[in-house]
Amino acid sequence: LLALVMVLSCGYYLIYLIGYNDGGVVYAATQEQNDQGKLNDLGGIIDYIVEHYKDNVTRTELVNAAMKGVFDALDVWSVYSPRADGNDGIKDLVDNSATLLSGIGIVFTIEDGWPVVDNVIVTGPSQIAGLRSGDVITEIDGVSAKGLSLEDAGARLRGEPGSRVTVTWERAGEKHTVTMTREAIQATDIRYWMEDGGIGFIGIEQFGDNAARDFNLARLSLLSAGAKSLVIDVRGNTGGYIDEAAAIAEQLLDSGTITQYAKKGTVFETVTATPDATKKVPIVMLTDGMTASASELLAAALKHNDCGATLVGTRTFGKGTALYLYDGGNDDSFSLAEFYFNGPDGEVIEENGVEPDVKVFGYGYFTEEEREDLKKNVIAMDEGVKYFAGQKGINVLAAQQRLAVLGYDVPENGYMDASTLEALKDVQRISGGYPYGGLDFFTIAALDRIYRGYVFGELTTDPVFAKALEILK
Repeated sequence: LLALVMVLSCGYYLIYLIGYNDGGVVYAATQEQNDQGKLNDLGGIIDYIVEHYKDNVTRTELVNAAMKGVFDALDVWSVYSPRADGNDGIKDLVDNSATLLSGIGIVFTIEDGWPVVDNVIVTGPSQIAGLRSGDVITEIDGVSAKGLSLEDAGARLRGEPGSRVTVTWERAGEKHTVTMTREAIQATDIRYWMEDGGIGFIGIEQFGDNAARDFNLARLSLLSAGAKSLVIDVRGNTGGYIDEAAAIAEQLLDSGTITQYAKKGTVFETVTATPDATKKVPIVMLTDGMTASASELLAAALKHNDCGATLVGTRTFGKGTALYLYDGGNDDSFSLAEFYFNGPDGEVIEENGVEPDVKVFGYGYFTEEEREDLKKNVIAMDEGVKYFAGQKGINVLAAQQRLAVLGYDVPENGYMDASTLEALKDVQRISGGYPYGGLDFFTIAALDRIYRGYVFGELTTDPVFAKALEILK
């Protein structure tokens, strides 16, 4: 009986897949019918596994595995997030930047025992009162702030909305005192200050709900304070809402295309800037390998339009894909990559990133484990020998290892081939040497200095920011 059932079952699937004959006419199942048949069978297969599998397994586990399998067939950005895994559904897929605190609207650190303002929240009480990045807080409500911990100083500055606090701060040897009313402050994605020489600095941490609004307030504040040029820092900014990035590009471009949206090989929308010559000021944007997603939309818009912008740093991450987040009917959720955003002329950002106009290496992003691994596996360049085109040696291999970590596409075979020569020319340009491609002692020292700064943070200054100031001055 069991054998008969098995034969009949096999026969059913055989007929279903290859069709059947009805009076001389062959009916073939379409691919759509085949797929629908598999979907219809899936529930029964899962139930069979739950009952007959050798170990305990739940129907929920198998259903979630099937759903995950669907998304695994897509790309790394499209992810299924079941509530049954112990997460909180869609909330785990969203980085909620709307953190509310009650206080005077500053971010500060402790330096030499004093609270020092690191960032002033746009439109907060401190910004209105005139505090700036770098100001040293000397008193809070008439009591010296010297020696306070970060937590203690924060506790004294925070308080109920509507309550008041008196703050004394010092700038360039002058003291200022003001009484402020505490407010509910929403954390901002923007930090800004004025550098010497009329250079305004704006750092964008991520593109949250109000990034474009806060950026515009920071930009106008700097311009009204006398800024003649801007440094915009999106290093380490892994993205956010692309419409916020497009809105910021609109504030900076006097004309031209901001981005193109495309899917299935077709551009379905082109976003353009409103013509306005008053927007044009010299800009340097700082980028690195963790500049991703919405940040790359803004970087590409500035790079490929005649808006007086220069990109400085290293190539961006290469995530030119827009994600949508969905809450499922059973409290499960998923992200789905629905379209590409490309550069103004159709330049593909996905996997390619955006190349800077001026390459300068700063600090990279490595875990302690990765650094320890590099210490063990990257050999020293201490052979005391120079190498040139076509030659082979230990120093060449050591140089190639460092170049590969820095992102250059070079082999690690110890041979001075064409790709290694071109990479060394790049290092020589960055370091102010003559770009001829040889591995001489100047180049060895320059490469090792760049590598150690990039991997281990052995930098006395920020070379990317320094280059930006040099360009604008």
